[in-house]
Amino acid sequence: MNYSRIAKKLAFPALMSVLIAGCAGELAQYPITAKKPAKEALITFEAPAFKNAKVARVHHLDAFEHIEYARFETDDGLSMETVYDTSLGVDLVLDYNYWIEKMVDTWNVNRGQSKAFGERKSLQAWHGEIDYQPYRLSGNRQCIAFNSEWDHQARDPFGRPSRVLFGYVCAKPGDTLSEQRIAQALKGLQISKRNSESFVPVNRKSSVDQIALNTAKGTTGNPTGNVQFPFNFGTPYFEGEGPFN
Repeated sequence: MNYSRIAKKLAFPALMSVLIAGCAGELAQYPITAKKPAKEALITFEAPAFKNAKVARVHHLDAFEHIEYARFETDDGLSMETVYDTSLGVDLVLDYNYWIEKMVDTWNVNRGQSKAFGERKSLQAWHGEIDYQPYRLSGNRQCIAFNSEWDHQARDPFGRPSRVLFGYVCAKPGDTLSEQRIAQALKGLQISKRNSESFVPVNRKSSVDQIALNTAKGTTGNPTGNVQFPFNFGTPYFEGEGPFN
């Protein structure tokens, strides 16, 4: 075990806290969690099927990363929950360690249900490949899980990404989730280039809206949200400290 790397990682948040506390009024204080309207979205949707969807969005910022949770529900029963996460600095990456089957079980809609997985596939989207895997929930509900990672940091010894996107799409029970619907949904996802600073409150103070946080995490008896939100994938990396050091 590389204890020097662990020590540095533990020390980094403490250092950031000191710097933020010492520069109150100049730097934003974290965490910041809030609901955001569509005009301030990071995740946007171009697919016609989601044009008039009911949408819920929650943003979370800390010193390492900016995360958006979004839920889309259409009138014909198609639903999607997704998360976009980006690291906030040249010396930060995302320690994203979710393979698809593991990621599926973090969503409340899937937890505790039996699942029959199909063959893993991929398609080309605006930024690169999105991997996805069909699965069927009990009650004859057809779904896919998807994830994508990009902007891998070449200087990070582990080659981890700076951006990740993951989630699921489900049709209503008994309905078909065709390859055409899957492609339209996944290719319709777009990521805004908005600056994370635009999401910081005017007073630059730490602020956690508990209702927003519950929307993203889910609550008892509510089959939406992701219990792991806000994940905390963001981490500093140190050059020259790879898996064989």
